[in-house]
Amino acid sequence: MAAWIQSARKIMPRARWVSRGSLHVTLRFCGEIPQQTVQRLASEAEGELVRELTPPVSLRIAGTGTFGRPPRVLWAGLEGETDRLSRLNRLLEQLCRSAGLDLECRGFAPHLTLARFPAPPAKKPLPAWNLSGRLWQADRVIFMRSRLTPAGPRYSPIKIYGAD
Repeated sequence: MAAWIQSARKIMPRARWVSRGSLHVTLRFCGEIPQQTVQRLASEAEGELVRELTPPVSLRIAGTGTFGRPPRVLWAGLEGETDRLSRLNRLLEQLCRSAGLDLECRGFAPHLTLARFPAPPAKKPLPAWNLSGRLWQADRVIFMRSRLTPAGPRYSPIKIYGAD
């Protein structure tokens, strides 16, 4: 994936590309929440998330697409055990609702964000790359804190569930 992003940078140099270490699948975005709620969610999720990750989830990259009109985000789709990602999403949604967070209004669409566009990338549609990858095993869920910066989001782990 990192090699593909490096080559795609040449085609769309104005895009803000996600760094290799920041590629991830967002299972549930929580937004700004109080520290007390963070601790409660981190604690309550542990046992159930570890159970859901046994065995690890098998995934593969499958194609690309965009979100927004005009396009604002370039993403890579996923195939494989995406039904298990959907179960993880539903589990996290239930935990968030019981902690008093609002219901996530967007449907869950498992993907990897590859790039963000500060302005529409071009007048013409973006190319649909035939991007597919080898199978990999997702063996952990990371409860992350994100901080927006002019250079893009910066992530730091709060709690890691799964593979030791």
